[in-house]
Amino acid sequence: MHWGKYILLLIGFSYFNTNYSSAQLNSPTLGIPEIESYTRGQYRAGTQNWAMSQTPNGLLYIANNDGILEFDGTFWNLIPRETNNVVRAVLTHDSRIYTGSHNEIGFYEKIGRDFTYTSITKEYNLRDIGEVWSILPFNDQIVFQTEKMLCIYKDGSKVEMIQAKSRFPSSFLVNGMLLVHDEQEGLMELRQNKLFMVPGGNKVTGDRIGAILPISNSEIIIGTMQHGLYRWQLSGIIEKWHVPADAYLTQMNIFSGAVNGQDLIFGTIQSGVVVVSFDGNIKLIANKAKGLNNNTVLSTFIDKEKNIWAGLDNGIAKIAHNSSISFLHGYFDIGSGYCIERKNGMVYLGTNQGLHCIDEATFQSPMKNTQSFTRINGTDGQVWSLFDDGSNNGLLCGHNSGAYAIEGNKARLLTPPNILVVWKFRPVPNRKDLLIAGISNGLILFQKDHNNQWQYKWKIEGFDESSMTIEWDNDGGLWITHGQQGIYKVFFDNDYHHVVKIETVAHFKGIINDKDITLAIINDRLVFVSKNGLYKLDNSTHTFIRHELSDYFEIDKSPLPHLMLQDRYKNIWFFSNQQAGVLRLQEDGTYKRITNPFFPLKDKLIYAFESIYVWDKNNTIFGMVDGFAHYTVNDQINFLNPFFVHIRTFKGLSDSIAYAFNQSENETLQTIVPKYSHADNAFEVAFAA
Repeated sequence: MHWGKYILLLIGFSYFNTNYSSAQLNSPTLGIPEIESYTRGQYRAGTQNWAMSQTPNGLLYIANNDGILEFDGTFWNLIPRETNNVVRAVLTHDSRIYTGSHNEIGFYEKIGRDFTYTSITKEYNLRDIGEVWSILPFNDQIVFQTEKMLCIYKDGSKVEMIQAKSRFPSSFLVNGMLLVHDEQEGLMELRQNKLFMVPGGNKVTGDRIGAILPISNSEIIIGTMQHGLYRWQLSGIIEKWHVPADAYLTQMNIFSGAVNGQDLIFGTIQSGVVVVSFDGNIKLIANKAKGLNNNTVLSTFIDKEKNIWAGLDNGIAKIAHNSSISFLHGYFDIGSGYCIERKNGMVYLGTNQGLHCIDEATFQSPMKNTQSFTRINGTDGQVWSLFDDGSNNGLLCGHNSGAYAIEGNKARLLTPPNILVVWKFRPVPNRKDLLIAGISNGLILFQKDHNNQWQYKWKIEGFDESSMTIEWDNDGGLWITHGQQGIYKVFFDNDYHHVVKIETVAHFKGIINDKDITLAIINDRLVFVSKNGLYKLDNSTHTFIRHELSDYFEIDKSPLPHLMLQDRYKNIWFFSNQQAGVLRLQEDGTYKRITNPFFPLKDKLIYAFESIYVWDKNNTIFGMVDGFAHYTVNDQINFLNPFFVHIRTFKGLSDSIAYAFNQSENETLQTIVPKYSHADNAFEVAFAA
């Protein structure tokens, strides 16, 4: 397409009918949270990652085939294994890093950048303990669970060993209980260094327990490899948990798990990470098709920021489960998002590939896939806007090929072949039967017929400029902004057949640069929005004056927005500098500017074609370069919470090697204080967060 000489700006906001009563969004996330993948080539170690643990100051340690990986948020460091065997277990506890592999248990202690290792196996002459699968802190002891036994270690004391009657495939620390699974006996509890069968524990014999997760102080969910989910109410026995997620997880084979807030996180063999609510419904599936490097999740871990970490059979992934933003992109393959609307139980998504539709229930389901979206026949190509007039059959689509009336999953072309590039629609004031749309070379008129159907009337004569952004003034004039040509205000004859008067910037005072201006209706008044300022018009003097909303940006010298929109709840959404934000209406009539939750959208929006759809008070959908993004209000996230910065090394240019730092949670322990002459006052500092 060659629209360069016509197009500079388009406000892609969906039109809001304030009388529309929206249903609340049931799904907490419509899309997939941001997934950050780390490959073997990035962390430079083995493919498989078996366990994870985190220190109080935020360093992450991962049991990898080749040793223990340390990650500070930026840099990866491999602590080589002490034997030739795969490291399958890790625990950070009281400034130590406990590890376990085949016939070997011990711990690392860090001094500067170096690690020293102490072998508990050698110190206590332990033999043939088997493969270590888990390390748990229990009371004042460290319990190493191997396939053959429990090795209970207390510093300065002996190691007690409890032999498995058959084999210990897994163990868990839940609600203060240390639970061990014996393949032959079933689920058992460690008390006073002895194992006791729990009520109904024999129901999980012959299977592998991948996760035991608490949902309250008195109720625990057990996830197994072959038979799905069980529920253990501590006042009773273990029974099958018949919930919607059970059938899916039974097929996908649970191997690991964790709890994150009110969600159960399961790592599976066949389908990546599956997030389940406490009532047993699937909320999210993040697998290879949706962004993971691998479908087999050997370990799951929740970090201090509530992110989900997945140790994969090939790689590592971080899932931003605690983010307010999820994405409908990539996997769903629906194109770049330009607009969205709902009507009669259907959701319509306008993209550069066409107009797609999906029923609301499926749209909110975490089980939706690429086949769930239907591209409406005849709408292939660029969709610019959607407009709903509020009637049963009043959905219109602005398209590169003209204007369409949309009914269900069918499109009816309204415009003749010579009308191309219909930007957006605006109702004619005080005329429910008339509608004006901006096109690439002027304006066109629609009228409703006796069957309440919109029909094309004519191209309005007397104005031929591209009319991407149009809004009515309260004096009956229609404002039009053109990024390259500037602003226009046009007036019509009685039947809207001709433009009878055109005003340009030359007719007004108070504004010099009228390029790159967009229009917004805020509190029923026109606002002229540009990166050079926010203006309102004094019609009595034909003068543009500074708008009071400028205060919310100038107070801290933030970039002024280039697009704004007020939703039906009176909140004002804005876009500036490739970022999104909202002025949230407060009870006293003032606004609070909010930008931090929208940081994941940075550089993902379609500049100058940004679009939003406010689903309800807590949910908003943004158009993106690759699909759409869903924002949901999350009061549990503190976006201003400080984070720990790791100063990794410090090196003066006169130094041959860098100094390393060993940082605790509250202080930096520095044993060497270097001194430099004034001539050597250049330094390199490596840090991470």
